Amino acid sequence: MNGAPHIDLVNVDTAALPAPSSTHQAPCEACELQTQCLPASLNATSDSQRQHLLRSLVRQLQAHPLSQQYLFRQSTPFNTLYIVRSGAVKTILLDSSGCEQITGFYYPGDLFGLDGINTHHYATTSVALGQASVCAVDFSRLERISTFVPALQHHIFRMMAREIERNQRMMAVLNHKSADQRVAFLLLRYALHLRRLNQPIQQFSIPMSRRDIASHLGLAVETVSRILSRLQRLALFRIEGRQVYALDLARLQAHFEAVEPRLPSPHSPQ
Repeated sequence: MNGAPHIDLVNVDTAALPAPSSTHQAPCEACELQTQCLPASLNATSDSQRQHLLRSLVRQLQAHPLSQQYLFRQSTPFNTLYIVRSGAVKTILLDSSGCEQITGFYYPGDLFGLDGINTHHYATTSVALGQASVCAVDFSRLERISTFVPALQHHIFRMMAREIERNQRMMAVLNHKSADQRVAFLLLRYALHLRRLNQPIQQFSIPMSRRDIASHLGLAVETVSRILSRLQRLALFRIEGRQVYALDLARLQAHFEAVEPRLPSPHSPQ
């Protein structure tokens, strides 16, 4: 990873690392996202050292289609960070009055579960959106392994900082942008995420429902539907259910940025 310190991992004593929970191959080895999740300096290790380290740290979970599987629940003890491997995940905040609000959507390569570090309890509930798979990183093991592999700690810090920046950008959108711009931003962020993963953006399926979009953006479901219809009439895309066709990325971004040019707006929403 650019900017990561060079660490000589060849002489890491794997015997000093926490013992792996099993002997299965680490899920990272066959994952296309490993360059996003792991520091480049891990490539300097031998295969056996790398396998030992990853098996001691990462396990993979699978969420089944349409199961609405919970990965963690609000107020439960924190012990794990998660990275989306495929599909998508949402986090939900339940307030004292019993109202739910979706606080975030997470896509392949995104880190979540950070809200539990401070109080040692998760501040939100996490639910898989349909079929999804995630990698679970044991936080206590991560802390111990980082003692031996500083590059890993540095990389995780960078992922955390990226998530904090993304949350700040989302807050700015919610506080300063119109309803149309909020919906445009959500679609724009997802399309750009797909593009970074070298996936097609001319035709794709959004993982969240209109109700989920409305909850996240602080809008009524009917408002979201009207805005999607309005953006479609502007020929920014065509949408049928959750299927998006013929997305014009440049025009969608221009629509997001057009109304309030004095406000800073992301050129590459995360």
